[in-house]
Parts: sequence; C-alpha cells; structure tokens
Amino acid sequence: MTISSLNNQRALFSGLKYEVRVLGALAFRRETNLPTIVEFGYERMANNFGHIFTVDFDNLSVQPPAPTQDEISRWWHMYRQNINIYEQNYHQPSHTNFIKEEQKNSPRLEDTSAPCPRPPVHQQVPLQLTYSTAQIPPPQEPFPHFHLLEPLRDRQRKSYRDESRFLTPKPVIVLRQDSPLRPYIMQCMVSVRLANQFGATLPPEEQSSLVPAEGRPQALLDLYHCRTPPFSFKIDAHLRDMKATLIFLIEYVLSDQSVGRVEVASNVFHFSRKKKNDNEKE
Repeated sequence: MTISSLNNQRALFSGLKYEVRVLGALAFRRETNLPTIVEFGYERMANNFGHIFTVDFDNLSVQPPAPTQDEISRWWHMYRQNINIYEQNYHQPSHTNFIKEEQKNSPRLEDTSAPCPRPPVHQQVPLQLTYSTAQIPPPQEPFPHFHLLEPLRDRQRKSYRDESRFLTPKPVIVLRQDSPLRPYIMQCMVSVRLANQFGATLPPEEQSSLVPAEGRPQALLDLYHCRTPPFSFKIDAHLRDMKATLIFLIEYVLSDQSVGRVEVASNVFHFSRKKKNDNEKE
C-alpha cells in the first residue's frame, strides 16, 4: 500500500521511531520526493508475516524489536489518523496495482489473512531494505528565477601592475521571462563574491583579490529590462593559481513586502599565467 499525503505530515514523523507490525499484504511504498520513507519488499513481508520491527524514518534503519503494547497501539493510532488506511481490511491485498501484481506472482500470499502469533522478543528477524539509500533521488530543485546570461570563459587573466584585465564576458544576472516573480518584484540587489571551484567562499585576504571597477561588488537589477548591468571585475595578480567561481547573492523584495534570497554560481574558471618574455612564464 502506498503511503500518500505524507508531504503534509512530515514533521509528525521526523525524529521518531515507530513500531510497525508486518501484516502480509500491507506494504510501505517510497514516494519519489520523500527520501526518508522506508520501503519494505512485498515478498519479504509475506515471509515475515506477523513480526514486529522498529523503523527509524530519519536514519532509514530497521532493528529487531522490543516493543511494548502501548508503543504498538500509539503507532497504529497515528497511522490511522494521518495516513487514512483501512486498518480492518489489511488482509485484502487489493489497494494498489502494485499489490495486485505481486499477488499474482507470489502464491505464498494466499493465506496471509490468517493471524500469526508474535515471535519471542529475543528472536532476531532480519529485514532488508529493497533499495540502496544512495539511489534515493534528491529533493526537487526550486524554480530557477535567475540565471547568468553567459558563462565565463574557462581561462581568465589576472591583472598585474598597471593592467586592467576584466573577467570575460562581463557577467550579467537575468530574471527569467517565465519567472512567476516577474510581475511582483519591486527591488533586487545582486552582490558578488569569489569562491573556489566547490563554491566555498574564499577568506577575506583572498576575497580582496576580486576588484570591481565601480568600487563595490554589487548592482541593482534593472526592473524594466529584468537584468543587471554588466559586472566589471578584475582578479589581482596576488591571488594564488586556483580554480574559482563567482557566487551571485540575489536579494529581492516583492509587492507584498516579502523578501527572498537566492544564490547563482558561475561556471568554474582558472587563470592563465602572464609571460615575462617569450621564453619564460611568471
């Protein structure tokens, strides 16, 4: 059976462990956007009919039980109220297509409606997850309202004495035309900082190597054209040779006075060395 509507009940389960009785045709199915839900194999449940297991929804772990009757009753009360299952009809494996298909392919499920005694507490009953936690899909990304107009060139030049070599192409942050924020955004400020290739902000002594032409590494987004003016940055020659990125912090105010913050990272770039002469590099 599929656990549905758990999106709205997630806080209720977080940080808690529950005692779950395996009832033959009753199965827990993982929602694709809920990576903390444990999935039990249907055949495995049939083999372990009537057993009790402790399920930790946060750590995706299943342990042999030592539950009390009060714990079991509390679990089933929460399960009935929040998931809306048919507690009295668990012996009828016809709630989902998944159950129906498994029933056809598994003749051992025919007698699962008969009650089974609970095994002794000391008995170790193994139960394995039917999927690796590494295969759990990440949460759905939020809508990308802003983006970098053009990627930076992979190779950039540092600015040495008496030079003004700016990062190319000059970065521009754009509000997407299909963004739902577009009709409601009232003000938007974009600031820039220098980070390593993994997005970690550089320390202040290296952050100062990002030199803006206008004196401040920030600009207002033009609400009419829905983009910032081009940023003019040069990288001071004292910065160590490394792979770097630019992180754009975007802070905006909507017509209802709500405030939003989002970050956009540039592609990774590195620095070419300046030649002292035709045969020697600095």
